[in-house]
Amino acid sequence: MARHAWTVACRDAFFDTDSNNVSLSVLEQMQFTTMPGEMLPARALVPLEWQVISLWYREHPDVGETSRASVALLGPGGDALFHNIIAINLLEMRRVRLRVRMREFPIVGAGAYHVVVEDARGEVVARVPIELSLSTKGAAEEQRG
Repeated sequence: MARHAWTVACRDAFFDTDSNNVSLSVLEQMQFTTMPGEMLPARALVPLEWQVISLWYREHPDVGETSRASVALLGPGGDALFHNIIAINLLEMRRVRLRVRMREFPIVGAGAYHVVVEDARGEVVARVPIELSLSTKGAAEEQRG
C-alpha cells in the first residue's frame, strides 16, 4: 500500500529539474475584502490559482504498486466543497508527488477550511487548515486607524 509522507496547500510550487526538489509558497491563510454593501453569495467561487501537493512512497521500496487517494476541501461547517480521487502510480518510481490544481476557491463564509487527504483504506492521512477571514473595505480601514 502506498504511504503518505506529506501534504501542503500552496499558491505556487517551483520544481528544480536538476535535483527534483520542490520549493513551495504555502497557503495558510487568506483575507478577502468586499466593498461596502456588497454581499457574497452563499457559495462564492473566487478566482484564485492554488494547489494541493502530496508526496507518496512505496511501502516496500523494491515492490512497485498502484493505489489511490482522495483529496477534499471542507468548509468551516465541515461540508465538502470539492472532492477528487487520484491514482497513485508507484510501479516505476519509489516516490511520487501528486498535484491537484485549482483556479478558484469556494467561499462559504469566514473560518477554518481544511484540505483532507485519505488513503485507499479511507483513513485520513492529512488535514491541512486554511484560515479565511472576510472584511468590508471601510470596516478594515477603520480597524487600522
